[in-house]
Amino acid sequence: MKEIETVVTDLDGTLAHDHKITDEDRLALDRVLSAGIPVITVTTRMRCSASSILKGTGVADHPGVCLNGAHILGPGWESSDCKELYGKELDMNVATSIADYADEKDYEITTIFKEKKYWKKRRDRGADLLEEDKVAVLVDRNSQAIENEPPISFMMHSEINGRVGLKDMEDFVQKSFSDRTTIHRHHRLGEWVAITVYPSEINKGSALEILSDLDILDLETVLAIGNDHVDLPMIEIAGMGIAMEDSPEEVKKRADDIAPSCLKSGFSWAMNHYVLK
Repeated sequence: MKEIETVVTDLDGTLAHDHKITDEDRLALDRVLSAGIPVITVTTRMRCSASSILKGTGVADHPGVCLNGAHILGPGWESSDCKELYGKELDMNVATSIADYADEKDYEITTIFKEKKYWKKRRDRGADLLEEDKVAVLVDRNSQAIENEPPISFMMHSEINGRVGLKDMEDFVQKSFSDRTTIHRHHRLGEWVAITVYPSEINKGSALEILSDLDILDLETVLAIGNDHVDLPMIEIAGMGIAMEDSPEEVKKRADDIAPSCLKSGFSWAMNHYVLK
């Protein structure tokens, strides 16, 4: 393969664990950036959430991909007034139907926009769950969140709704809107913990294709590293695709190499083996 010219990395479970980056990974990140090699994060998180984790790393000097590719931003993306390179929302009719179904089944989902998200009030729990998240708004019904505009995505967690609820919502969306949506499954330490619903063309691989079309990167010289099914499209399309050792088996089988887990500073391992050698 060609020499690595760009590093593309997932955030949660790859570069960061519980909002923290290990000292070893942070050092490797600094060395890569100091060598003049761009590091582009491709994450499920919103811009503001990703920015808070990466603050002070220098990653935001390069483009950033948020919401699994539905929101792509130019350099300086730590600021809300940065240049948007790409944005895609769900069809309004689709979003309305999904929110109404969630209300009918009493599911508690997160409705996500570029700079704001809405949470249905948690059962027997209050606003304390908002913690210090200044972009989150509590609503009584999921449908309230989309009264004025369509969202980019919906997210639903097993911790609150159970895996039976996740599967039911997944089946409803696939049966009703298979041609207009895509469903991303999210895992944590091998366990299925959430789903997100996006417009059909959204995934991390298509985000890299958009950046390639904009002459921001050359896919053949990209190293992409991730730890979940949602990372597969970018792992497979990149010149070098790396999976973390705690990734689902399908992800590891289709990667070019396996790195140690995030807790073992697998990002640093990959940088030392393929970028900083």
